[in-house]
Amino acid sequence: MHDFLLTFTVCLALAFVISEVFHRFRYPRILGQIIAGIVLGLPILHDLVFTPDTLTYISFLSQLGIIFLLLLAGLEIDYRRLMEVSREAVLVAVFSAAIPFAMGFLLMKLFGYSDVLALIVGGCLAVTAEATKVKVLMDFKVLDTKLGAIMLAAGAIDDILEIILLSMVLVLVQTEGALGLSQLITLPLEILLFIALVYLFFKSFPWIARYMQRTSELGAFSISIILGLCVVMLSEFLGLGPVIGALVAGLILRVSIRAKEERKIAKDLRIAAFGLIVPFFFIWIGMQFDVNALFMYPVLVLLITLIATLGKLSGSIIVKFFSKLSLKQTALIGWGMNSRGAVELVIASAAYPVFVRENAVEIFSAVVIMAIITTMIFPVMLKHELKKNPLVMDD
Repeated sequence: MHDFLLTFTVCLALAFVISEVFHRFRYPRILGQIIAGIVLGLPILHDLVFTPDTLTYISFLSQLGIIFLLLLAGLEIDYRRLMEVSREAVLVAVFSAAIPFAMGFLLMKLFGYSDVLALIVGGCLAVTAEATKVKVLMDFKVLDTKLGAIMLAAGAIDDILEIILLSMVLVLVQTEGALGLSQLITLPLEILLFIALVYLFFKSFPWIARYMQRTSELGAFSISIILGLCVVMLSEFLGLGPVIGALVAGLILRVSIRAKEERKIAKDLRIAAFGLIVPFFFIWIGMQFDVNALFMYPVLVLLITLIATLGKLSGSIIVKFFSKLSLKQTALIGWGMNSRGAVELVIASAAYPVFVRENAVEIFSAVVIMAIITTMIFPVMLKHELKKNPLVMDD
């Protein structure tokens, strides 16, 4: 118990201090929390603060942080706005995934690596991290805007892609390159079953909502969290991951309970999540940063980061020709979609045996560093653009 408490306190205190410094200079706290993770990941501090058991504990808290962050996002955004931008969101999701995937695949083939490794790296470049950009949008109070809704909806669509990619990677690792697509056929059925069960849950929710109106504020808050976690567990059980489940749960809560109660629950959840749990998600991201690899393979890190960023930006900017969005707006969406730091780290870690088998551990390190760098770029670009044009998110 002492080890867990020490680790929890040190991580939270360091993240708080550094994030407050960033906030003082009008940068989002997420940057400070990631920097805290990088500091804690340095060999000297890492060995002092963490044990194998406490690392497992931090990993669990980081996953819980993702769930609460997306649950809150669903509570705070108007679902009607998501429907209004559904066309743009689909276009952004498709192009901003396809182009970096193709660029990453071709780069690895140019370096002479196998199709398997090229698919894995392309997949890592294609995905986006819903949780990281949601926190940035919340920090700047622009989540419930036109561009915020596009990024959120496009990210949710990309989550389906991430599930497919992760499944493919696991199959490739287990079969040493022989792609057993039969294991992926059940995914559409799982999605349909999830939609059907969520619909039934949504229809039964008014009875629960009426009970929540009669109970105390604490009771209503607890019921909301429990119901949200039930939807997340359902999503996990069906193989769809926690992100989609948490976002859907938040949307259900928003449309099913009275506005006054929804605002109170969202306020309480924001305090509890941002104060205690969500920081561990960004600390965990920072802890994946390999300082040694940055100095050992600087050109490779720069090249993969450049390819990943150009792919996301060009994929989003293309949408300008199929929508009424301006060039600045599509570029800003591109910076948001370029934010990573979650699933691609899982994909790369799951595929680590492939990197070892092909003597490409330096590629693995470069992909991990790329994910962290791209995550840290978005808040800087968003701050810069909002300073020039405060209305760019909703024009």
